[in-house]
Amino acid sequence: MQMKFSNQNQLGIRTVLAVLCSLTVAGIAHAQVASALLQEDSPLPGMPTENIDAISNTAVNNEGGFAVTINTSGSGTTLSHIWGSSSLSPGGILRTESTIGDFTQGSFESFFGIANNGELCYGTSDTNNVTMASGLDSVWLDDMPILQEGDPIAAFGGELSTFNSRPGISANGVPYWVAGFTSGFMGGTANRSLVSGDPPMPLLTGGDLIPGFVDPVSMTSFDFDWRLSEGGSRYIGLANLTTAARSMTVWLYSATTRCRSVACP
Repeated sequence: MQMKFSNQNQLGIRTVLAVLCSLTVAGIAHAQVASALLQEDSPLPGMPTENIDAISNTAVNNEGGFAVTINTSGSGTTLSHIWGSSSLSPGGILRTESTIGDFTQGSFESFFGIANNGELCYGTSDTNNVTMASGLDSVWLDDMPILQEGDPIAAFGGELSTFNSRPGISANGVPYWVAGFTSGFMGGTANRSLVSGDPPMPLLTGGDLIPGFVDPVSMTSFDFDWRLSEGGSRYIGLANLTTAARSMTVWLYSATTRCRSVACP
């Protein structure tokens, strides 16, 4: 489920990452004024030999932090980065494709999250430098791989990971994403689940029954757009039901076991 970011310059459009600030002039309050932070076809701040080819998805935390996924060239290959700041300080390079332990990271998924303390949850396409398996769809928390394609998932009885997509992180540092899994190593994805934590635990899985509905959550048509609350204890998103031609909103289902603190909302 990994993707390189599309370069909109093919359409003659130049993408600019901007920050909005309040401004008051002559007693008149103007709502927002944009200040450019990054621009395509410009050098990457902090790594001026790299040219910004594409600017993709953004993320923020509750401490004034901000970040964005970008692609650059200049080293002879395309590199993925996460650029930004965990607080109100000026932005800089937070992560770049790296070799960490036995794994060489490849392209970053454009979706990611940044916690209040600056922790990043992000997805990569990895190469295992021991087995030489490549293209492993993986989710990471900073320098730590949480789950990689082919890994067994204890919460699903040891079934194997087939993909890891749309990673995010709560404000207090609970990682979450949509995971696919199957019982056969060479088989396709049999089911999907919104999971959180390390090790990953299911929040909502295909086949689950939602109170008030007779149709279970679909095992094949599983939505990828989810959010966790500040403390990681509640989530919200759309759940597609199996036999009904409809989708319904899952509203703040509790997942308190994924909290890192005693009192997390």
